[in-house]
Amino acid sequence: MMARGIGAYRQAQVQTATPGQLVIQLYEGALTFLDRGIRALENRDLEGAHQMLVRVQAIVAELRGTLNHDTGAIATTLDRTYLMLYDRLVQANVHKDPEPAREVAAALRELLAAWRVVINGSEPVRSPTLSIPSGVPG
Repeated sequence: MMARGIGAYRQAQVQTATPGQLVIQLYEGALTFLDRGIRALENRDLEGAHQMLVRVQAIVAELRGTLNHDTGAIATTLDRTYLMLYDRLVQANVHKDPEPAREVAAALRELLAAWRVVINGSEPVRSPTLSIPSGVPG
């Protein structure tokens, strides 16, 4: 019974979210599955790791597919970034190596922080490893 209630709540969240909020939810979901996938790799649960990494790959593919290329350079930059992240996820899955997955997690956390700034107006998280161009569309 409780599982149905949680499912209904999540469905309502998605149905009432703005496009920007949906992007944030995709990032949050990707990070949740990625953290589980990394733990599974570390514990040598190869099937569990595969399932989680494939879910993250699907989310990254969805993020890439929803880019509006009419926005110019930012879409091009995000497209290249998503392609690189997807490739690193495949590497992690094929080689059963958590390191590429950790790299993806770090990049997704930074991108999520940037999206939160754009969508919610919260303070950015600064990091020297990945610079996010200003003007990310919401």
